[in-house]
Amino acid sequence: MSANEGGDSIVANLQTEIIAMRQILTLLLAHHARHSAMPNALDDLKDLLDEVYSGDAVEEEVRDKIDEIIGDANTLVNSIKGGSL
Repeated sequence: MSANEGGDSIVANLQTEIIAMRQILTLLLAHHARHSAMPNALDDLKDLLDEVYSGDAVEEEVRDKIDEIIGDANTLVNSIKGGSL
């Protein structure tokens, strides 16, 4: 195996792990929101996210990714609860 093939394998493994972690985080957020006493737990999390990330370019990219995960979790919860969130 060449060094390049080894590097490609490591990158592929990392990408798979990141996808898995994102799905786990989405499920955890959805589970929390579904069982939360707060009707808009995910919206409150988005508001907090707006306060934490100030606008730096890298922070903005990270914030956008987190925003996508929260959106995915919200979609999942809405489909489970029938849109009652």
